[in-house]
Amino acid sequence: MSGELQKTTYKISIRSKDGKDVNLTITAQRINNQGEEPFIIVTGLEDRVLDDSYYEMLGTREYMQLVIDSAQNLIIGLDRQGRVNVFNKSAEEFTGNPASVVIGKDVRDLIRGDVRYLGPLADAIMGIDRYVKEGVIDDQSCLIKMADSTGELRKVLWESNTLMKGDYYYGIVMSGMDVTDLG
Repeated sequence: MSGELQKTTYKISIRSKDGKDVNLTITAQRINNQGEEPFIIVTGLEDRVLDDSYYEMLGTREYMQLVIDSAQNLIIGLDRQGRVNVFNKSAEEFTGNPASVVIGKDVRDLIRGDVRYLGPLADAIMGIDRYVKEGVIDDQSCLIKMADSTGELRKVLWESNTLMKGDYYYGIVMSGMDVTDLG
């Protein structure tokens, strides 16, 4: 059979030059190609135990910001008073506002202060007012027309999730996807 593959995996322990025991996973693959000599590919991967610093790094704000900034969607987080505490790169690019200007501002003032958003986001402002007063947000999708950094009206599909611990709400995270070109 052409391209036939036989694969075997081994776990071994060896001693490195500096005297430390190293655990390896070795994979040997025999590949049979019709009309050719069979050949074997051997790969080795060191099994490493992740140290505590890796897990500490996962819990840092810097790490979380890297994850948030890598998202293609607009990500906006609000504290329980409606102030922006997360504003990712996609949100910066879409709105044309740097996070350094937006973070800490009341999102309602930002919306009201930008004439591009007065009409299209009136319902959003009412929803955020209700969220701040009552801690209630409708965790459902909503489609809102909003202007991008060039002033062009775009359709943005928003999902929101309230951050709760027991009966106490900490904030809200909103994720927006520009769906204008999808129809």
